[in-house]
Amino acid sequence: RTARLSNFAQLKQTPEEAERAVSQFARFTDKELKLRELFSKYWQEDPDKIEDADARLLEQLRAHFESLDVSTKTLGERLKRINMLMQLDWIQAHDALSEHFQEYLHILLSNDLNQMVLTAGLEVIGTTIEWGQFHAADELLRDWVKSATKACDAESILAFAQTQIKRRHYWPIARLLEECSKLHNARGGKRFEALALRSIALWELSEMVKDPSKARTNRTVAHAGFASWSLGTEGLLTTTHESMAEAKRLFARLDEPTPRQNALKRQLDEIDRKVAETSDSGSASNVGRQ
Repeated sequence: RTARLSNFAQLKQTPEEAERAVSQFARFTDKELKLRELFSKYWQEDPDKIEDADARLLEQLRAHFESLDVSTKTLGERLKRINMLMQLDWIQAHDALSEHFQEYLHILLSNDLNQMVLTAGLEVIGTTIEWGQFHAADELLRDWVKSATKACDAESILAFAQTQIKRRHYWPIARLLEECSKLHNARGGKRFEALALRSIALWELSEMVKDPSKARTNRTVAHAGFASWSLGTEGLLTTTHESMAEAKRLFARLDEPTPRQNALKRQLDEIDRKVAETSDSGSASNVGRQ
């Protein structure tokens, strides 16, 4: 097995300070353990179904984590506090989620943890989608795309997107790739790659929306529901076709496509073939009924 390290930052702590920071980040206090217990108990539950005693406890925990002074704390402790507050926001469907997510992204960006902006940011959005909090997820998605395209270059985003498409995180990745295609360093071939990957993600998503049995997991079912809520089935199909048309137009203008770009073009051609087969099948079915 091999591992590739990228976008790493040099620690400013001494070995002793780093060891202490790891211990402080890994150890959970009684209040943190209680919150994790409540998070599991009310996973994806309607806030109106929270028991009165637990509702009071949640407010006490919110007051505790909000009042913590982290100005002199380690990076890990600051991130853990924000994570605890976001867990409270999910349980209570609280409006503060957007504010806490922005703070979360700010901490990552100010510490040059650009890759974590991509991975950790997407995880927060995915959890919000799973809770069915689509309005909040849409707001978080806009903030994440803005921060990610500011922090990362086109190549980093494309590599991340390819991995996440395999994990079926189609809609957030399609939104990210749309903005990636507009980056100043995403010209020519990179812009084609961004739009081709976006088209593939949108196509897979539209197929999943049309046939929910293809979703496989609760998370992908939630992602399909979020995309449908955002665009609607017809809007999703229209966006998919427009993205594919633009990607193919860009490919035609490439002088010497790379092997990766040729592979993406073959994937777009395969989607075209499937669309044609579906269209022919539908026409034959209509003729048979006549």
